[in-house]
This record gives sequence, structure tokens and C-alpha cells, in this order.
Amino acid sequence: MLAGPPRIQRLLDHRWTGSHDGRPYQPIIHSGAPRVRDHASSRRTASRKLCLARLALRARLCHVERLTEEQLRRLVADYEADKNAALEKRDAQLREFQAAGWRPVDLQRVTGYSRETIRQALRPETRRMVNAGRRKTNPTAVVRPPDDYQPYSARKPYVVADSLDALHGPTTGTVRLPNHLDWSGNATYDLAKPARLASMYRAILNEAANVEDLASWLDGPMLVQLWPSLWLPPRLRQLWEQRFPQLAVSRDAAA
Repeated sequence: MLAGPPRIQRLLDHRWTGSHDGRPYQPIIHSGAPRVRDHASSRRTASRKLCLARLALRARLCHVERLTEEQLRRLVADYEADKNAALEKRDAQLREFQAAGWRPVDLQRVTGYSRETIRQALRPETRRMVNAGRRKTNPTAVVRPPDDYQPYSARKPYVVADSLDALHGPTTGTVRLPNHLDWSGNATYDLAKPARLASMYRAILNEAANVEDLASWLDGPMLVQLWPSLWLPPRLRQLWEQRFPQLAVSRDAAA
């Protein structure tokens, strides 16, 4: 039987002997008359059983050994020591294979290790340099950008045309943009479809590398017509509207 605090032990003894004083349980002989079920007594019995079960569990928990923080640190330290010892043993054996004529590529093929793993195993000084070069960061530290940091949207260079009259790109048919303007894999545009036409203009305005890209693929009047419906980065829209106020007028009129 479990040993626990005195109060818990007395209750557990009562559970097995039937009384608090340790005397054996004496069964009561009932007559042949039918018994009337006492629901209140049944509830008390169920409550008492639940209480005894809880006390028994608490008694067991009293004997559970609690692991300390120092034991956890020792566990990690032992693991790291064993891991480093195994790593040094493996590297020494790999160097023996190399001294026996095995090429690094053959060691990589047979062991399945990466080329970098084999290189560090054969040259311990390389592993020490790599480990020393790794930055030690505090995972709880808050990383903040520098004071002069600007998001990419504020740093991305945009190209603005010198004149809307110089834009004489296609307005009908089907066109395919070069890869530097659209690398999505769906660079073919049917200009008869308004949604595809707007998507093409948006891609060109965002990715144009020079004014020649704008002049070759955009049309001035079509750009003014599409301008209110184009989804563009705020800075890109601002640059174009500062150069060509009629674009801002068309957007205000559409609103």
C-alpha cells in the first residue's frame, strides 16, 4: 500500500479495512425484505469514492521524483559532449580513408554526406573557421532596422516617360512581353480583353528598365484611358502624375 501524508494514509486504510480505527470490515446481514434504494446515500458513496481516488492520486504524486533544472542542463551537456566525441571520431576515420587513397568525391558518394560536410571533416581547421564565423544571436532580442532604412517600394527605381506623345505601343492584337518585363510564364496578352490589357500596362509601368520599354509597349491615349483603373504602387503613381497632370485629372474625373 502507498505511503503518504498521515491524513491521506488514514483514509486509504479506511478504504481497505472499512473503519478509521483499523478494525476489519463486518458485513451486515439483511433480511429477505426488499431494500429501498437511498439515492442520497448513493450520491454520498459516489462522492466518497471520488474523494478517495483523488487522495490516492495525490499520494502517488508525493512520491514522484521531480527533475531539477540542473539535471536538464547536465543532460544537454552530456549530449553535446557525446556528439562532439562521435563527430571527431568520424572525421578521424574519414581522414584515414583519404590517406588510404579515397577521393573526397568517392567519400561523398558512398556516405551520402554533402560536399561541404566532407570538406570540413577532412580539414578540421575549416570547420573551426566556419563555426567561429557564425553569428551568435539572442533569439529574444528585438531586431530593429537602422534609422535610415527605407522599404523596397521607396527604393525601387521607376522609369517615367518624357512625353505621352512618345508612347506609340500596340493597342490591338496579341503581344508577348520580353522576359525582363514579365517573367510570370503568362506573358502573352490579348489586347482585346480589357483585363489583360490593364495587366500588361501595370507590368510595364512597374518593370520598365528604360524609356524605350515604355515607348515600345505603351500607348499615350490608352494610358490616359486606363490610368484610373490601374492598381499601381503609390510612389509610382505619384511620379507619373507629377510629370503628367492630365493623368491625375482623369483619375479624379473617374472617381
